[in-house]
Amino acid sequence: MEWQTFAAVLGAATGSAALVWRFVDSMAKYLHIELRAELSHAGFLSAYTVVENRGSREKQLWNAVILVGPEEESPLVTMANIGIPVASTNAIAADQRRTMTVGPDGRCLIPVPFYYSENVAIADERLSYRQPIPTEGMVTGVPYSVRFFIDAPGRLHRSTHDCIVLSD
Repeated sequence: MEWQTFAAVLGAATGSAALVWRFVDSMAKYLHIELRAELSHAGFLSAYTVVENRGSREKQLWNAVILVGPEEESPLVTMANIGIPVASTNAIAADQRRTMTVGPDGRCLIPVPFYYSENVAIADERLSYRQPIPTEGMVTGVPYSVRFFIDAPGRLHRSTHDCIVLSD
């Protein structure tokens, strides 16, 4: 085989492999999420959430929720204390309630429709949303978990966590 033919075959094979790798990589990349629970000087509690698609293909979301409960509790126990028994965190991420559900001692499940209602899909972008969190019923001095869950078709759910403590 002549060196020009060999170089052409090698170049075609390398280019094809790069194209296949790029396609697989774009399908495999998933959404990145962030959460910051913040307490303002006026005592206003909020959750700053971010969903980012670092890939080149758009991604859809079915659901996004915030779960607030005592840090010492598992999210499954928090859900049960709110009155929504679930068997797994997958069920929390998939919960389709469209209004906030409040439980005792500051526990709550808050849907975040901005990500799945106002956005048909998430392209190569970074979306953010600040969600107010009610503090009525929260016990001061007790650490509270603030968890952000997203659910998307054909993927495992994603979640992230922050902690907040209300002072006297």
